[in-house]
Amino acid sequence: MSDPGPARQGWTLEEQHNFERAHSLLGSVIAAYSSLIGVADAERAEELRRERRQYVLERNRLAVHDHAAVQRVLEECPGVLRRFEAAGQ
Repeated sequence: MSDPGPARQGWTLEEQHNFERAHSLLGSVIAAYSSLIGVADAERAEELRRERRQYVLERNRLAVHDHAAVQRVLEECPGVLRRFEAAGQ
């Protein structure tokens, strides 16, 4: 059976594109945290897990029709990733 596409699923191509970008950005932030957890001491690792958990929850809650949440991720996550890069992480 073929995929009916976004129009039949009730969202536009732009909504789908933005959602997929936001979902991907959240995945990248989660991965960045995960890479740090593996090399951190126990206390710092726990702190990083708590921070990462917020992004995991946000990714799990993200919905294609929640334009505000999608836009917030698109605006905030690139900066989070830049901070990881600037810190050499």
